[in-house]
Amino acid sequence: MRRRINMGKYEALAKEIVQQIGGKENISSLTHCVTRLRFHLKDESRANDGNVKAIKGVVSLVKSSGQYQVVIGNHVPEVYEEVCKVANLSSQNTSVDHHGKQGVWATLINYISGIFGPCLAVLCASGMVKGFLSLFVFLGLMNEAQGMYQIINGIGDALFYFFPVLLGFSSASKFGMSPYLGAVIGAAFVYPDLQGVDLSVLGMTINVTYTSTVLPIIFTNILAAWLYKKFNKVIPDVVKTFLVPMLVMFIAVPIGFCVIGVAANWITQVITDLIMAVYGFSPLVAGLFLGTLWQILVIFGVHNGLVAIAIAGLMTTGSTPIFSTITATTLAQGAVVFAIWMKTKDKDLKAIALPAWISCIFGVSEPAIYGITLSRMKYFIISLIGAGLAGAWVGFTGVLTKVMGGLGIFALPSLLAQSTSDFINVCISILIAIVFSFTLTWIMYDENKPSKEVSKTSLKQKKLKA
Repeated sequence: MRRRINMGKYEALAKEIVQQIGGKENISSLTHCVTRLRFHLKDESRANDGNVKAIKGVVSLVKSSGQYQVVIGNHVPEVYEEVCKVANLSSQNTSVDHHGKQGVWATLINYISGIFGPCLAVLCASGMVKGFLSLFVFLGLMNEAQGMYQIINGIGDALFYFFPVLLGFSSASKFGMSPYLGAVIGAAFVYPDLQGVDLSVLGMTINVTYTSTVLPIIFTNILAAWLYKKFNKVIPDVVKTFLVPMLVMFIAVPIGFCVIGVAANWITQVITDLIMAVYGFSPLVAGLFLGTLWQILVIFGVHNGLVAIAIAGLMTTGSTPIFSTITATTLAQGAVVFAIWMKTKDKDLKAIALPAWISCIFGVSEPAIYGITLSRMKYFIISLIGAGLAGAWVGFTGVLTKVMGGLGIFALPSLLAQSTSDFINVCISILIAIVFSFTLTWIMYDENKPSKEVSKTSLKQKKLKA
């Protein structure tokens, strides 16, 4: 019964959102991340921004990088499914090519969000499986000789090994091609007999490995999607169902495997080497900068660009400084909100501060940012400084992420899969972020100087909680 009630609530929310953004005919594409519905609208002037912000269940509205981002919160997947139903969109393929009015940067962010966003939840989950497995071994509950250990280890490794299959699916959806065809192309890239062996093709010897790669399948699917659309226009309907995907695979996979993939791997290596060179120049300064910057990127919804770079680096070289550096950012935000919750006498503010703090612990900071700290800029800046100091410590101690984990405190188990020292140093960075942010907020908190928008935001958040 409760499930039905929830779905009914989300259905009403979805209908209101679609209506206020100009109707289903105004939607050209839709994806979602951890907390946001990311629309690309045909005409943003048809959307009523004020009414969207006032909808019960909407935390905030962000317009950035050509996207109309409706911030929902942790239950965004359920709302996304309802919006897809209301707007008659497929939840597996909501992208249509209407990017002509966007700039290059906006279009790039749009595609990155659409390709990587659907994969992030299972990426984090797989990393957490690896982390908890290491914890079980550390506690003596399992050992590497046990069959159950090998099964769980396989669960944790599977996604990373076969990552091109998932990216094949999501990128095909974004490029307007059958996602199942994209997944098959990704599977061809990781076919075991083709990995790391000498292949003689047109007089050239090719030796490549595409397991755990990112860019090769994405770039190949750009070609595949172009072929898919061209063939669909000229091939008769009676044979189109099987002939189009066959021709696409015949052409795209060999070219992708032998040419595009090789070039993409080289590009990935160059980008990764460049990032590590900048990081190596001064890890402390790099950590301070990224730790401070991260929550600002989250506000504008462009943080997925760095996430994509981090994932590519992790898959290519086995490590990245980005994830370890930003681990404490949401916890710094949470410490500020928790201090406000303890200090304030405002019942409305208390009502939203506690759930916002809990969300931060689990790695989701948007409710805290949009509901509390952004309208009280002094405290938002405190969280930025706390996160920056934590990032500086991570850079100073040289902690790199080698096993992708979850968000917030759920990032910690995966660090046990690396080393005890990495785990301890990230815990110290979290302690730095929490102690600094909480203490400074506690000292500087002044309830007599509220923002003009506080009462409005608080009331809306109270309704959201209800």
